[in-house]
Amino acid sequence: MAESQCVDYPAVPCRVNLELMPEPTWTWMLILTAAAVAVFGYGMWQMVHVWRLGRDWKPGDWRAGLKRLVSGLATHRKFRQDRKPGTAHAWIFFGFVVLFIGTTLAAIDMDLFEAILESKLLYGPGYLLYEAALDFFGLVFVMGVFWMAWRRYRNPPPHLHKTSTPEAPGLLRRVDADLYLLVFLGLIGLTGFLLEGIRLQHQIQADGIEYAHYSFVGNAVGLGMARGMSLPSMEALYPSLWWVHFALWSSVLAVLPWTKMKHVVTSSLNLYFHDDARQARANLPTPFNLQEVMESGDTEQMGQVGYTTIRDFTWKDRLSLDACTNCGRCEAQCPATAAGRPLSPRKLIQDLKAHMWEDYRAGRGDAEHAPVKLTDVGDLDLRTQIEEATLWSCTTCRACMTECPVDIEHVDLITEMRRGLVMESKLDEHQSKLLVNLTNAGNPYGFPNVDRADWVGALPKGVVVPSAQEKAAAGESIELLWWVGCVGSFDPRNNEVTRDLATILNAAGVDFAILGQEEKCTGDPARRLGEEGRFQQSVMENLMVLQQYGVTKVLTQCPHCFNTLLNEYPEFGADFEVVHHTTFLEQLIDEGKVPLKDGAEMKVSFHDSCYLGRHNGIFDAPRRVLEKTNNGLPVLEMAQSGQQGLCCGAGGSNMWYEVKQEDQRINVIRAKQAADTGADTVVSACPFCLTMLKDGLSLTGNDAEGGGSMVAQDLAEVVARNLDWEPPVVEEPDEPEEAGEQADAGAAPAMENPYASYGGGGWGG
Repeated sequence: MAESQCVDYPAVPCRVNLELMPEPTWTWMLILTAAAVAVFGYGMWQMVHVWRLGRDWKPGDWRAGLKRLVSGLATHRKFRQDRKPGTAHAWIFFGFVVLFIGTTLAAIDMDLFEAILESKLLYGPGYLLYEAALDFFGLVFVMGVFWMAWRRYRNPPPHLHKTSTPEAPGLLRRVDADLYLLVFLGLIGLTGFLLEGIRLQHQIQADGIEYAHYSFVGNAVGLGMARGMSLPSMEALYPSLWWVHFALWSSVLAVLPWTKMKHVVTSSLNLYFHDDARQARANLPTPFNLQEVMESGDTEQMGQVGYTTIRDFTWKDRLSLDACTNCGRCEAQCPATAAGRPLSPRKLIQDLKAHMWEDYRAGRGDAEHAPVKLTDVGDLDLRTQIEEATLWSCTTCRACMTECPVDIEHVDLITEMRRGLVMESKLDEHQSKLLVNLTNAGNPYGFPNVDRADWVGALPKGVVVPSAQEKAAAGESIELLWWVGCVGSFDPRNNEVTRDLATILNAAGVDFAILGQEEKCTGDPARRLGEEGRFQQSVMENLMVLQQYGVTKVLTQCPHCFNTLLNEYPEFGADFEVVHHTTFLEQLIDEGKVPLKDGAEMKVSFHDSCYLGRHNGIFDAPRRVLEKTNNGLPVLEMAQSGQQGLCCGAGGSNMWYEVKQEDQRINVIRAKQAADTGADTVVSACPFCLTMLKDGLSLTGNDAEGGGSMVAQDLAEVVARNLDWEPPVVEEPDEPEEAGEQADAGAAPAMENPYASYGGGGWGG
């Protein structure tokens, strides 16, 4: 069915193309479209060239990437984490996709079926469905654009900021990128409906069609226009309006690579290349393998460690900078930003993006151009300097990564830049002391490691904590190795938690052992600080001990130890199960191994540790334990809880140094949120969090010890307080052996440390 037959048979639904346009329109449309595509192609080439100036990066399986991209866009899951803007974005996205498909089908109908095949693609019942679908999604598209415009310019949340365009040439660099995008998209939608309304009125009045109501929006627009305009007037207006509509979409296409609209490409590519393991498995990138370096003696195989210039970023990192849409969701959830620290994840990514494009222009795209350091820009034309305090402000809580709808890996980038600072010895006295303590004493405090098990001396009589040495000397295997951790071993307040957990393990009849003085820090503080060498030395030292005892299952009470042993040690040869005490306590209670008292009732709120919750997905287990020990009463949730929980402020090695540039401490913000629930007890499952919460309660005047009404406790303490069990009576021996003789009798043979010659803390200071 050719186009003329659309007029000859008005009862047959049929797409009419360019009927109201002059003859040369089709030719000029092809020429101008080709020009727009050419400009677009140049812009895309330039973007790819900018990305490829970074270091190499090997992508994963393309099938997994395609599946991830389609699933992410189809479900809009991460976009909808912030419900209102996520919904508006979904309206714009799906409307845009359907309108693009509809426009493509119309072009195929006109340029292929009519011009070459002398037939029609869009006719009959299928055409009616086509018209109804385009009207529906076109309306959704326009509503989404207006919703976004209202939110940004009439009722903006504090984390929305004007988007600059550092990559744009000429006048585009001075345009409000957000306003440009919304205005042009809105006008494309509105002019499209006006054109449809005029076309339908022409077909109704001149051709006598009877199916205009299927195009319900366009038909309504046409009927409205017909009340104030004659058909000849509308037909005279149509060509000018058509060229305006064409100019709008072709100009958007042409300048897309230099405007915010480019996120259609860059964000999709970033979703495609994003490694799911980065979200599901909370480990940091490993730049080298220290054991292989030491065995080979070739330090050159370490390669580049850390990022000091924008050229040190991989091409995937640079792509992710361009993928950022400046939506501010990361900033809204960032504890450092909330505390007034000099870190906004949004601003950091935007500054790095600007720096990348400024570096490109400064070197005119030359791959041999020598870039300046990110933290030392000086008087050059590059305006974007990254302050060192910005990088040290991060708590590595991953709230930014969880919220980012396009999966930018902020924490990985910050850690790499920290590694660059460590390589240049840009550490303050507290950070340097931390590394020295880890090297010399095996713990961040610098306490003698022989005192690591001193907490055992204050246990209730009858509560037994065997050591791995004792079990090895007795020829017994270790069913469960309890990794106490540095804070649980040395901090007086957390010693109470450790003893309560020991009591629970005894009450449940768990066969376990501890390493005592053979246990050393897992290396988490060093790695989060950026000292990869010191971290890997800790890994080798600890694995040597664990493998000697044949450990197959490890229990931790610290989420940081849990995360490091579970997610980072396997890369270096670890092969054992790791369980946190929250899930272990739930299992013991469910199995009836922990006898609990009846009738306990508290008004309790739970604080989600970042390294337990966001990093490893453990949210429900501690809450279920609290309900079972609290007469079934529900947990009083804070304003930010679960996946959106607020960090205590101690992560990312922040426990061991101070960030002075802040308006208020992060733990004070969290303590206020806990107090706002009306709870009398705030429970955590992390020794860092317990310390920070107790301090926060004291600073806000809510601590019961200072006259307030709240106490901070660990989950193990809550269970121990409600434990219906008494330790067995232990008879004192007539002639107790000397402590030193006992230690000698139970000690395993001393081990030689093949890594003792490595000077930890020296890969940069």
